[in-house]
Amino acid sequence: ENTDPAPVASVKTGAATVDETEVTLEGSFRYEGTEPVSVGFRYAPTQTGLLAAEIMPTEPVGDEAFLLKISDVPNGEYYYQAVAEVEEQLFAGKTGWFKVDFSATPEVATEPADISAAGITLKGTYKFDSKKIPIQLGFLYATTREEVETAEFRPAEVDGNTFSLELGGATDDTYYYQAVAVVEGTPFRGEVRSIRLVDLMADGAANCFIVPEAGWYGFETKKPDGTVVTGAKAAWVWATEKQILSDIRYENGRIVFKATGDPGNETIALTDGDGKIQWSWHIWVTERPQDQTFEGTTMLDRNIGATSADANLAASLGCYFQWGRKDPFVGANVVQTADSYESKAFDCIGPGERVWTARYVFNSDLVKGFTHVNKTMDETASVADPCTYYGAYNSGGWSGSNAEIGDFWGGVSGSKANYDPCPAGYRVPTDDELAAYIMGLMKADGASVANPTAGGYGKVIVYNGTTYNFPGSGLRAWSALLRYPGRVAFLWTSTISATEKKAQRFYDFRDARAADAICQGMAVRCIKIK
Repeated sequence: ENTDPAPVASVKTGAATVDETEVTLEGSFRYEGTEPVSVGFRYAPTQTGLLAAEIMPTEPVGDEAFLLKISDVPNGEYYYQAVAEVEEQLFAGKTGWFKVDFSATPEVATEPADISAAGITLKGTYKFDSKKIPIQLGFLYATTREEVETAEFRPAEVDGNTFSLELGGATDDTYYYQAVAVVEGTPFRGEVRSIRLVDLMADGAANCFIVPEAGWYGFETKKPDGTVVTGAKAAWVWATEKQILSDIRYENGRIVFKATGDPGNETIALTDGDGKIQWSWHIWVTERPQDQTFEGTTMLDRNIGATSADANLAASLGCYFQWGRKDPFVGANVVQTADSYESKAFDCIGPGERVWTARYVFNSDLVKGFTHVNKTMDETASVADPCTYYGAYNSGGWSGSNAEIGDFWGGVSGSKANYDPCPAGYRVPTDDELAAYIMGLMKADGASVANPTAGGYGKVIVYNGTTYNFPGSGLRAWSALLRYPGRVAFLWTSTISATEKKAQRFYDFRDARAADAICQGMAVRCIKIK
């Protein structure tokens, strides 16, 4: 007969609650004997470590329940058990798990600022695990980077995980600023950023502006000759793939916009109160094109609109221009070797292997997308309808005579004309200039000339350690159908032909000079103005 049975207790491991660095463990036990019961918890980073872990005792809180609060538990994952001890016998509940992932150090990021007519708004974001420790959020800013370190802390308005500070003053001012979080007297800083409105007209007026990176930009609404263009509103017209500009507005005689920095092309127009386009400008977002000089002549390393200088890539083909027009038409998205036409003009979404046009989006409030009409145009139509391709092969694209239109790209005067499509400091080369540059490179002693490895009849010329890429840019025919993208090189020059409605173009790397109907769309390689 057993008159003194061994004590038996049952233990349950309850929930674990993590509140910042304090962990609360819960448990319960049942014991019907009369011997005293000790309860507590043990925890360790591994399950096997539990057996050797020290038991942390606690007191029951009624109804055989007990809990333990542990402070300053290091970040990590832990296993734990509720335990009870009766007459030196240990009873353990099932194994539980908890995780501590807390930082009293805030993460602070300085975000790109916004520019509006009212001034500049600084922006920041933060992450802070504590809900108990006070935190102050604000900015340091100054007119030089060095002065930011000692600038006065300015508290910000907080909205969720973001905070901001509005600054009055002119948007032309340059500021350096830094988002800051202060915890218990210690500042935690984001990176130092600069905010300024980049003046795209620093090198002069133009119809095309190069934007090499994300940021805020502005330009006065002027033609290349300095003539002021007035209007009521600025709006985007079309963009490759997606809009890469935002916050476009017209104020104080200047168009202001924000660029994402994504490579591509977008056109901005100034309209009157009725939405009629008064003038438009091409925003070419690409890494800064390089100057390449040969025998005293300097040209850009890529076609207008190209986002790469590698002739193997479709991104090197660039945009197309009808001769004498300032506004680009969308380019190609393929390098192909088939000698055929696009199935449908400006087709970028249809099925089939002959869909070659790059994807684009357009502002349906201003234009109907890229369209072709079989008739000629005058200057008014050219400006008002930058997406309309005027193609009438027999009579040419322009209704004016060769004498009237001959200097639209400066081929007669040798200057930068009002319809010139090149960035400031550059212009469309004449027939003689373009042929001398390219053919001179090909024939230069020591030059290596090859076709792009992707196929087609472009040229990659290596001379004196410099690589000159001339892709087979193809063209848009008078019908607006894309032809030979990546296969044959066509480049417009500024030289009008003496024959009917034709202009000189560089074709297929041949010495023979040739002219073509001015309503056709070809790539343009810009020459630097001396």
